[in-house]
Amino acid sequence: MRRKGQSIVEYLLIFAGIIAAILVVKETIESNLKGSYNQLSNEMSSAINYIDFGATGGSSSGGHQNGGNGGDGGGSVYHPHVRR
Repeated sequence: MRRKGQSIVEYLLIFAGIIAAILVVKETIESNLKGSYNQLSNEMSSAINYIDFGATGGSSSGGHQNGGNGGDGGGSVYHPHVRR
């Protein structure tokens, strides 16, 4: 016949193992999410540097609008880092 104390210790060890596994998975997921967030943030920052948001830009008539670069005939957004 098994002792009651031995049974409790076994359950506590199983419970501790489950908690440890949960913590490991949590840390792994958290690390991956932080890496993904940082990568996304960097890519968005880079993209924002190329976007003019319409404050300046070309007009389809070819004239200068708000200090823009003049038109390319398509009314496209001005990208200061793109050579034309």
